[in-house]
Amino acid sequence: MRQLFWNSLPLEPHFSRTIVDSLIGLAIRHDVEILYTGTNSGDIRFRTATVSGQSRIFMTLTWQPRAERFFIQTQCSTQQAQDILGELLLDEEVNETSEKEPQRSQLKIKATVNRITSLRQVFIQAMHETQHL
Repeated sequence: MRQLFWNSLPLEPHFSRTIVDSLIGLAIRHDVEILYTGTNSGDIRFRTATVSGQSRIFMTLTWQPRAERFFIQTQCSTQQAQDILGELLLDEEVNETSEKEPQRSQLKIKATVNRITSLRQVFIQAMHETQHL
């Protein structure tokens, strides 16, 4: 499954790979579990322990090759994500998820150098939100 996800990304050098590498580095530093699935042509999920000791996924990334952007579901609230990301680029979105979804918001974000820092902040915020559940 890991290879399926990495094969869905554009070849190097591309900021999509830089963003994923950066989030994986954060996950390793914060003792977050990294999971790969075959869903949506391959995705990567990040899971952490909650206060109650249960494990919960707090962020899922899927690459959308036609739009050249990430589709991200996260435990970070829509308002927090919007505040962190600031002004959205053309074809970018931040929306609430449906009540059926386990995550609170979904983002459609371009893979640009300007998004590395903000997606790292969304990652940290979502991780903290999940750890306090």
